[in-house]
Amino acid sequence: MSDSTAGKVERGGGAGRTLALDYGDRRIGIALSEKLGLTARPLMTLTRTSWPADLDRLRGLIRDHDVRRIVVGLPLDMDGRREDARA
Repeated sequence: MSDSTAGKVERGGGAGRTLALDYGDRRIGIALSEKLGLTARPLMTLTRTSWPADLDRLRGLIRDHDVRRIVVGLPLDMDGRREDARA
């Protein structure tokens, strides 16, 4: 790696913010990592309206926070079985 590229992160690889989604029928819980992508904190709860409107709001968050990765939670009950996403 040359001196001019040291410390740079290219889009699609390396460090960067991660957006975590806890998807439900009525709400989407959203957490955002710090720039190194090591830890995350709650960002907001999005009240669902319609699929196109929800996607537009998520696109805005992705753009505004320079998100590199998205992870979506899988709803499991306490026994590890899949449950409905009713939140």
